Amino acid sequence: MGKQAAAIPYASVNLSIGRAGGLLILAEKTDDLTFWQSSTRETVVFRDGYLASTQGLQGNLLYSRMGDGQSGPMALWRVADNGQTLHYAVERGWRDAKGNTHAAQGEASFECEAEPEPRELPLTTLDLTRCVESVAWTDGAKTRSVVWREPATGRIWAGDVAAWPGGLRVTWDVARPWW
Repeated sequence: MGKQAAAIPYASVNLSIGRAGGLLILAEKTDDLTFWQSSTRETVVFRDGYLASTQGLQGNLLYSRMGDGQSGPMALWRVADNGQTLHYAVERGWRDAKGNTHAAQGEASFECEAEPEPRELPLTTLDLTRCVESVAWTDGAKTRSVVWREPATGRIWAGDVAAWPGGLRVTWDVARPWW
């Protein structure tokens, strides 16, 4: 993947959903949203570097909201201090492979390791802080996601995220950043 990423001078991520994946090029950027589209038109959207929605898959994440419910969308991974645990509400909506829509709410905790560790990415190795998001959903399900962020800025360089309870796992590593 490194050779392919090195040959492309555009913002790119090495992204996998389940077993399928590959190098995706940034299709569009607006404010804090980035749109990544595959050659077969599947689309993955990040909000400030975190999975926000998908389109064109067997099952699709329709929305992902997190925060205190009063201050709008929150990029909690940017404000969390290493070693600190944040608590917040999560709402996610999705459409399954049969076309049925679902929604779930839960309480999340987000905790980052105290010290960064080397993380190999497609084009480089960076010292990144590993952070874990654990969600206890109101139906009793639990999910665990991990992101690796830059200590100085809180920018996410890699992720392994559970899109919804029992649903898609989306993993990515930034090859060429878009910021």
